[in-house]
Amino acid sequence: MASGNLEEKNIEVPQGNLSFTILLLDEEGKRGFLSTQTEFGMADYPYFSESSVTNKWKGAKKVESSMGQKWYLGLKNPNSMENSVVHVEAVAIVSAGAAANAEGEAAEMSEEERMKKAELFGTMAQKKLDAGELDKALEYINKSASYAALGAAKANRGMAQLLKGQYDAAMDTYVDAIVLITEKSNNAQTVLKEHIDRLEKAVSEKKIEGAEDILEVLRIELD
Repeated sequence: MASGNLEEKNIEVPQGNLSFTILLLDEEGKRGFLSTQTEFGMADYPYFSESSVTNKWKGAKKVESSMGQKWYLGLKNPNSMENSVVHVEAVAIVSAGAAANAEGEAAEMSEEERMKKAELFGTMAQKKLDAGELDKALEYINKSASYAALGAAKANRGMAQLLKGQYDAAMDTYVDAIVLITEKSNNAQTVLKEHIDRLEKAVSEKKIEGAEDILEVLRIELD
């Protein structure tokens, strides 16, 4: 991982001979990456999409210091029939005085700005989810989570997982969403009711395995 289009900065990126996926993860993303059994489609856990490489022979990505202090790399071989050797190099590009002002650099984006971006991506994710575009919804949910943890966005992740047949993951995600909603939302009961209504609507349109169990958990919290 390094800055921008490195080829344009006269830093050579060697060409590989097999495609590979390397995801930049936070703590939550790391847990999801280690526990998931999904091999195809968009990841069902948060990762920093703009700083990740998916199904590429080579790549160079910029990691902003304002994204956090602790990251993980999740390596995934898209081709289970081929063994791969992956070379990862990290380059720190630091301007004069930046090292002494790391805290200010990390706070470059205000909490209000982070929340606004998280909410916007969360809204886009819900629209894609309602349209049945699950992978695109998960992409926007991941972007939302890279700015702030929102209970509503996490509940949408749970619904996407449920619609993809991942009941156990969906249950865990919904439970996490309930905790976030009840702890951080000023209108928790309204938000919970909205997600109950959306899940009930989905169930009315087709049979969804495990949906009734999750609805029961949501209704318990609503009572």
